[in-house]
Amino acid sequence: MNQVHLAGRLPSDPRTIAIAVACVVAALAIPFLTGWVWNRMSPAEPPDERATLRGSAQVLSLKAASGLRQVWGTVELEVHIPGSEPYIKSVYRQFEPEELAAAQPGMTVQVRADPDKPKRFRIDFNQPVM
Repeated sequence: MNQVHLAGRLPSDPRTIAIAVACVVAALAIPFLTGWVWNRMSPAEPPDERATLRGSAQVLSLKAASGLRQVWGTVELEVHIPGSEPYIKSVYRQFEPEELAAAQPGMTVQVRADPDKPKRFRIDFNQPVM
């Protein structure tokens, strides 16, 4: 049986070892970081069929930035869902021009929340403000 002596085959240059270790760490870290970023960027909105609890939200602030044919912005809302305490939440999302006009500070928008998780809501620009 032949014995393999790895000591003679391993690189002795510390830079080569560092590069090999960095490649292994990157190979392990990239899937984790991709999942973490995906989770952070996924909307906190409930699916349409789950968002059955109606409420309202007052727009406290709006910061919008135009992109290529898109308007993205952060809107800070004071959300009022029946049966729960009002709370403040910032939402980062893409806006249509008419949605942006309806989400100006001081205005009220309709929201639909998940009854099981009332802090997960969707802004419903299709419903009139009550």
